[in-house]
Amino acid sequence: MFLLVVAIFSTHLAPADPFAPSTTAVLQAPSSLHWLGTDDLGRDELSRIIYGARVSMIVGLGSVAVATIAGVFIGLVTGYFGGWMDSIVTRTMDIMMAFPGLVLALIISALMGISLTNTIIALGIVSVPRFARLIRGQVMTVMQRDFIESARAVHAGHIRIMTKYVFPHLVPLIVIEATLTIAFSILTEASLSFLGLGVQPPHTSWGQMLKTGYPYLETAPWIAFAPATITLVAVLGFNLLGDGLRTVLQSNKN
Repeated sequence: MFLLVVAIFSTHLAPADPFAPSTTAVLQAPSSLHWLGTDDLGRDELSRIIYGARVSMIVGLGSVAVATIAGVFIGLVTGYFGGWMDSIVTRTMDIMMAFPGLVLALIISALMGISLTNTIIALGIVSVPRFARLIRGQVMTVMQRDFIESARAVHAGHIRIMTKYVFPHLVPLIVIEATLTIAFSILTEASLSFLGLGVQPPHTSWGQMLKTGYPYLETAPWIAFAPATITLVAVLGFNLLGDGLRTVLQSNKN
């Protein structure tokens, strides 16, 4: 929640222009003027961290939206109808999941081109198989319940059964997986940007800042330390949130 607030109000919270270089403030260590120091162009690190939060939230939430919409639809349809379509989709998802997430994101980004939008789409596609498999499994479990047979007995249509009787049982799983996927997307986006295949200037991202600070690890370590720390905190925070939601929702279910 804190990161979301920072992302929304980044233009008001940043103490300086994150894009404005300064020849008189190059590689300055943290001080009262620049709390997290400056980079090799004299740009304020704190301001860039704050603006980077906005990019990370856009990428995280955007990719989760793509993965949720596509993954839930695929998992719901295949789990409900089964048959040859289920077999083909399941095998396709298995093939995609055989690739490490970062490798698959690199391939998709390279094929689609480098931009913020394409990064969001690429990370969303990478997360679709996991969503689809989880939703499919849950749908197949729900389909064994007695109330599904009752709905069929009164000639309820497929759409009605899926939306009224099946989908409500998927919501807790979707919420948990979406939270964990945000953490994955933030970390993967930082990795892509560090490799030069993620978010590009003029956008500011934590991965970009890590890439900028890497050559100065010995002489100006604060350039890389700040984005590395905030990335770690963000990923850990969303993972803990996901675990907490899982515990709460499972307790309520029991």
